[in-house]
Amino acid sequence: MTSQVERQANLLSDCVKSLRFWKELIDTHLEGEEKTAEMNQLEEIVKDYCVIDFNATRTSEACEEVEDVFNNDSIDDAVDVDELYKEKLAQKESSFDGNYQQHKIWKEVFLGITDHDVEEIEETATQNEEDMEYEEMQDSIFYSNVFTPPVDPISKKIIKEPYKSRTCGHVYEYKFILQYIKSMKNKAKCPYMGCNNRSICVGELMPDSETKNKIAEYLVKNSQSSSGDESDDN
Repeated sequence: MTSQVERQANLLSDCVKSLRFWKELIDTHLEGEEKTAEMNQLEEIVKDYCVIDFNATRTSEACEEVEDVFNNDSIDDAVDVDELYKEKLAQKESSFDGNYQQHKIWKEVFLGITDHDVEEIEETATQNEEDMEYEEMQDSIFYSNVFTPPVDPISKKIIKEPYKSRTCGHVYEYKFILQYIKSMKNKAKCPYMGCNNRSICVGELMPDSETKNKIAEYLVKNSQSSSGDESDDN
């Protein structure tokens, strides 16, 4: 039997798909003031969904914690379910922080990043040690004798179509940096941690042919190496 949480997640997924389709229609068929007005309306609705998801997640987590308590064999029979639920709920963050652009629904609608991609990014972001190693790798890419392919700061995947900022020199995956700049409008800043470029725009991006060639060579060598290892095993 499908649980209430699963039904809620499926319903939300269908709603988000509809919002993404709405945005595609806006981008495809509207221009000028009409496009701006429709996009503003879409943004307000997406914000509402972000808050709804926040509250639903908050209550679901509290319910799960109550259930865990009652699954414990040593639980006191005199425990009041309502009071326990209120206690668990009070321990959760009480209100949405308003940072809509970082919410998974906003990213899926406006950046085209799925829930799975968001989870990967969020998991990586919580691992401070790995983040530090990642930043050190980015800083040393062009100074190492052994080329290491750059990783896009948004998708956390190896860059295949590199574009460089004329301002700070950082390299991005073209698709994701365009989506990011577009979603942030005039408030986009370089997504690399610690970068002082506080205002990045499409006009300052330029193709990085040198890095693209190095990436292509790296992928070819890596593929050949993998094929050779498989042949040795056989």
